[in-house]
Amino acid sequence: MFSIFIHAPPPQAAKLSTDPIFLSIMTFLTDKLINDFEFFSLRTIGNTAFTLGKLKLRNKPFLCALSNVRNKFVFQADPQCLSSVAHYCAVVNHRSKELMVAIASVGERLMNGNSLDIAYTLWAFTTLNYKAPLIFQALETNLASVVNNGNAVSLIMLVWSYAKVKRKCDELYRLVAVHCERIVATAPIESLVDLAWAYASNNSYKNPAMFEAVGKVKMNHYSTTLKHAASLAWSMAHVGHDARAFFMAIIDKKIWLVAVTGSRIEELASAQERESRRRADCKSLSMLAFSFAKIGLFSSELFKGISSVAFSSANKAASLTEDFTGEENCNLLWSYAIAGMINIVTIDFLKQLWRNPIKRTTMNITHTCLQQMYLFYISSSVIAPSLCNFHRPPTEMWNAIKFAGGKISEHRNRRDKRAIGKIRKLLEKMNLPVKRNVSPWIDNFDAEINENFLITDLFARGQSQRKIAIEFDSNNRLAYPEVGSGSVTKPNGATKFKARILKALGFEIFNISSELWYQLNEEDEEEEEKEDGDGGEEEERNAEAEGEEGEGEEDISNALISKRIEFLREQLKLQQKEKQKQKGIFLT
Repeated sequence: MFSIFIHAPPPQAAKLSTDPIFLSIMTFLTDKLINDFEFFSLRTIGNTAFTLGKLKLRNKPFLCALSNVRNKFVFQADPQCLSSVAHYCAVVNHRSKELMVAIASVGERLMNGNSLDIAYTLWAFTTLNYKAPLIFQALETNLASVVNNGNAVSLIMLVWSYAKVKRKCDELYRLVAVHCERIVATAPIESLVDLAWAYASNNSYKNPAMFEAVGKVKMNHYSTTLKHAASLAWSMAHVGHDARAFFMAIIDKKIWLVAVTGSRIEELASAQERESRRRADCKSLSMLAFSFAKIGLFSSELFKGISSVAFSSANKAASLTEDFTGEENCNLLWSYAIAGMINIVTIDFLKQLWRNPIKRTTMNITHTCLQQMYLFYISSSVIAPSLCNFHRPPTEMWNAIKFAGGKISEHRNRRDKRAIGKIRKLLEKMNLPVKRNVSPWIDNFDAEINENFLITDLFARGQSQRKIAIEFDSNNRLAYPEVGSGSVTKPNGATKFKARILKALGFEIFNISSELWYQLNEEDEEEEEKEDGDGGEEEERNAEAEGEEGEGEEDISNALISKRIEFLREQLKLQQKEKQKQKGIFLT
């Protein structure tokens, strides 16, 4: 019925809402829908909803009529019609709980439709924030069929919906990842952004293959915007995937230069467009800096480029908070601290952030924001103390910042804690007494520094009272390169930052590879996992309180102890040689 309108360009489509011919057709259809339901076929109703959704035209009388006849419509409609109506409601943000509940009640019948119909329906419920357990359950009994027959867009909508509602279904992510090459080759860049976000947000299932494929996106193949590049970079950095070609393409293209700043913002037509674009660009610049810092790629060109845009108004009377939110401001601070970009410009930026009077509600400063400000302040005071001759914020805010900074802690799972405990015990057998969780400020105590900040895994005193930090490099400390790139895992941004601060405080740092450690102890690890029963968590808490997470070595064979000691000896000696230190600091 509305095929004449569906191809109308957006400016003309907007005029349809006042077009008399269009309105008379809609009035006629709505009247028949209520008073003579059998007049039109269900397919006509579905096509009408589909067309209005494509045009993004909200027609309230038609939507209300659908809600009024929902029981008749849902009882008779096929999956395609149901999908079109649900999708239309989501596109125009029409929240009719009665209509959506009626559609959700026939979840099993929806599975008779094609993959795109199912994906549109699920996307609609997720977008409107309505629960649809029957649809999710029906889908999970037909996963393989739905995924194998879906196109790129439908598969992306499915995983996005699951990620958005935080519903766990590793099998869906695994099945979709099988088609990663096909998806990346055919999906538009906007959909790839959603795909990468969905996989990055799923904490229970990590699939390197998907990020391998997304990382091969050519920056000049699409009309890639700053927003697209920043979103993809954030997703890859979030999972620690060092897609070097992708990140280098961002630098080569200097994509941060497209940010709308200064006079360029005047090129946009309306004030609303200018404000929308400016907000989007501010968020994207913050995400881009955050992503490069998190992955450990400290490109001076990129950080200087973002600095010239983000901090360009630092000397203006207007506060930067008019452009950036409190969260975005603090993300920038964190990024520059992690990257070691401590200079007068970034320190002036911090001064501006906490200049009197600052209200936390206005700045939207969260607990994480306070931690990021603390991290930048400590970094600058250690790396560039000569530049830190400025007053702190009011006492109340500084106390909140300091308290939040003390809560910055590295996540260690049970397996890593057990490994660190074993390493400590072995080092003591090697005549190297060590302590766990020691503050790096042990010889540099400052009342303004929280002693729990950047605690070391293991601490020892070498010859001439040298301070030695032994760090266990687990997965959350590393960035993983593309498969087949010839590169090896490298420390991520936070790991490099910690090493930089420890070295500035006079520490020598030695690293134990978790990958090699677990390979060496694979059989022993499997046995210990079997022995962990229902009381495991309570035992861990008790052990943690004593500072000894699983340090017992008495029950394992002398041969395994010897193998572990030899492994540690070789690891430490190799690094000792690379550092060109005097022999015997550790071992004789």
